[in-house]
Amino acid sequence: MTITIGELTARPGEKTTGFLKPVQWYDGSYCKVPVAIVNGAKDGPTLWIQCASHGNEYQGMAATQRLIKETDPAGLSGALILVPVLNIIAFNAQLRSSPVDGLDYNRNYPGAPPEKVMHILGHTEAIIHTMVQEIQAHADAIIDTHDAGPLGDDTEIFYCTSPDEAVTRRTRAMAFATGNPVIREITLSNPED
Repeated sequence: MTITIGELTARPGEKTTGFLKPVQWYDGSYCKVPVAIVNGAKDGPTLWIQCASHGNEYQGMAATQRLIKETDPAGLSGALILVPVLNIIAFNAQLRSSPVDGLDYNRNYPGAPPEKVMHILGHTEAIIHTMVQEIQAHADAIIDTHDAGPLGDDTEIFYCTSPDEAVTRRTRAMAFATGNPVIREITLSNPED
């Protein structure tokens, strides 16, 4: 199946990279979030991997860039959608949160469409909203990577529970499949998150 995200398209057996442009700035330019689609030659599930919700979390970025480079779509069943730097504004400033609105990406899901953000500098909410729409349209599962940034190693794996027990079983299985020795279950406060 062909996958299209923004202006990027990958047919089965193709890999493409580019940018999703979720927000237009007041000067007419766009915030550009890097995205890669590795669309396997064979059918299968789609895994969305996003990194750097916090701009100073570098380990996931490096791992995702390696996945983009080394994954051959000819040998892949299903697809990978890879976002090496979600919070590009914080990344460019080498900060955890956006210097424009000060909001933490990881605390503002599911975001809000640009016309409904609560303040004039609400780009964080608008970007998150756009990404959530893309995730819901394309992904069968999501991995949202985090690390301790400049504070050191972070070796925990968290998985979210769901009101749908089948979803909880799948996310738990994904977490334990990593082989990581520290795995924690978290329950979202809003079941619709």
